Amino acid sequence: MIPIADEMMAQMTPSENHNAAMYGDDTASSVQPGEALLLHGLVRALRPKIIREIGSGYGFSTLHLATACRDNGIGKVYSSETNATRRAVAQEWIDRAGLTAWVEFKRDYSPFPYQIDLLFLDAVHTTAAVTGYIQALLNRLNDNVVIAIHDPNFDNHVALAVQSLGLDDWQALYFPETSVGGLAILRR
Repeated sequence: MIPIADEMMAQMTPSENHNAAMYGDDTASSVQPGEALLLHGLVRALRPKIIREIGSGYGFSTLHLATACRDNGIGKVYSSETNATRRAVAQEWIDRAGLTAWVEFKRDYSPFPYQIDLLFLDAVHTTAAVTGYIQALLNRLNDNVVIAIHDPNFDNHVALAVQSLGLDDWQALYFPETSVGGLAILRR
C-alpha cells in the first residue's frame, strides 16, 4: 500500500457513490481503493511511458498511477481536471507524496502532443463524453494502448462509445464489483 493513500482514504466516506467528506460535495466520486490498486498493478505490469488521465478529481487515482511510474522508473501521468479546486488539492497530494516529477496537471482537455500508452477516463460518464474523449485522442493512441474507464456500470455508455467509434476489434474486460460504478479495461 502507498502510505499517503491511507491518509487520503481516512478522509473518504465509506460510501462507494461519493466521498463527500473528502471532497466537500456530493457530485465528486473517486475510484475505490481496490480500483486504485488495480490501476497501480496495470501500470506496473504494462510499464507505459505516457499515461493520460481525464478527470483526476482529488488525485486518488493519480497518486496510484504516479506511484507505479515511480516504482517502474519510467512513465509520466498527464492528468486533466477542469475543476480548479480539485486540481489544486490533487496537486497538493502529489507534492506531499514526492511524486511531482511523475505528474503534470492540466486544467483542460486541450490537444495532447504525445503518443499515449495508457488512457484513464474518469470524468463525465456519458456515451457522448466517453466517445468525445476517445475520439479526440484516437490519433494519439499507441497500437498497444490500454484504456481504463471508471463507472461503466451506471449505464451502457462504454459499450455504446466503443460501438459508435467503430472499435469492434477491441476487447473489453469489465470489473463490475469493484465499486458501484465498476471499472472497464479496453484493449485492441
